[in-house]
Amino acid sequence: MKKKKIAATMLAATMVLTSVPVLAASGTKTAVLNTAKVSFNGGPVQNIQCYNIDGYNYVRARDITNNLNMWIFDYKNGKTGLMVDSTAEPESKKPMEKLTQKNATVQMKNAELAYNSFVINTECFLLNGRYYFKLADFAAASDNALEREKVGIEISANAGIVDEPNKQSFDGVSVQWNNDTKVIDVKRTNTDLLKIFNDIRANDGNPVATKPSEAESNTNNTASNNTQSTETGVDSQRKPALEGFENHQPQLPLTSAPKEGEVLANILIDKSKGAYLDKGMTKINKDNLNIPYRNSGSVGQCTWYVMGRFTEVTGIDLESNHNSFVFNPLDKWVTEANNEYNRDVYGITDPEQIVPKSIGIWDGHVVFIEWVDYDSNNQAETVYFTEANWNHYGDMKEGVFYPDYDGKVKKMQFDTFLKRGGKKFIGYVVAK
Repeated sequence: MKKKKIAATMLAATMVLTSVPVLAASGTKTAVLNTAKVSFNGGPVQNIQCYNIDGYNYVRARDITNNLNMWIFDYKNGKTGLMVDSTAEPESKKPMEKLTQKNATVQMKNAELAYNSFVINTECFLLNGRYYFKLADFAAASDNALEREKVGIEISANAGIVDEPNKQSFDGVSVQWNNDTKVIDVKRTNTDLLKIFNDIRANDGNPVATKPSEAESNTNNTASNNTQSTETGVDSQRKPALEGFENHQPQLPLTSAPKEGEVLANILIDKSKGAYLDKGMTKINKDNLNIPYRNSGSVGQCTWYVMGRFTEVTGIDLESNHNSFVFNPLDKWVTEANNEYNRDVYGITDPEQIVPKSIGIWDGHVVFIEWVDYDSNNQAETVYFTEANWNHYGDMKEGVFYPDYDGKVKKMQFDTFLKRGGKKFIGYVVAK
């Protein structure tokens, strides 16, 4: 599940699961084809096709996000919902198909609508492969996300431990009914989070944060490797990519479940030379490691392995993602994955949303998910994964890479997988 590698996708979702209920219809309903007059960002009035249920218009999600220039992704693997990312553009702005079915019997479903990784609970229906939500749901999801961002801003500003907020602005959605014109005004809004941060600090007598000048933003800080993003204007603090990474070609995707005990990772260039230069296995033979495995993680650790395997399979260099994964504890990985500077990945906290080519995270351990078997209801049944530094015993040292043991495919029932080792399951980091 890989989106284009611009500032896009999935945020897939999880996210910081802060649920806000939104009242809606329920049960089996009759949806009647209707047309709503909608103006996007003050532009010309459009006739948007929709379905009316109990006096409420339900619109196709893409009719909204495409007009607001926002990226959208539907939930997979048995869960109902959508994810909206206001920082990324749609993959396609192709006009939606014309609706011709005048009446439809639909089943209203409990659903999640995630906006920039914050979730509200609502209801929707699925018809001919398209999700339909009320317009008010998009505004409610946006408002919830903004309030959560403000909470984080207030905490960081009052704590006095940072000079500027993580995000400097927030793009939201407003929906208003114009009773005079009978038009729904839908607008993309912008909230200056830096100003909120500065106002709080100023009220506390602290110096305010300042946006860098254009000259400063284009100057490399070699000490911290900070760079100014030309796409978002947000300091992404990205590290240089791994040496030689530009020549790395991701592995071809699996077309069937791998065999237990099979080694899929290509870690060593010359297997006869091994990963270490000494018998004590303390001096790394880094020249013999393939590019994905030359990350800053300590060779032999589970984090080192999954970062390398993730890079090897997806082509995404986690090493350059703001140090989010090298220097953060595992229980922060999902949250970090959803920060806007991590443009190539997103985090999910819902364990049911397991997907292949992702990192599974417990409080104290990580694995790489190679393949997932699903049942007829798209629920995960069996998980195939690889890992390092798990159950080293006998003559095997903790935190040391053993090619004959680490990296071999393991197979496990999904329920058992989640409870593995009795550790708390945190979530997944997924490629966009």
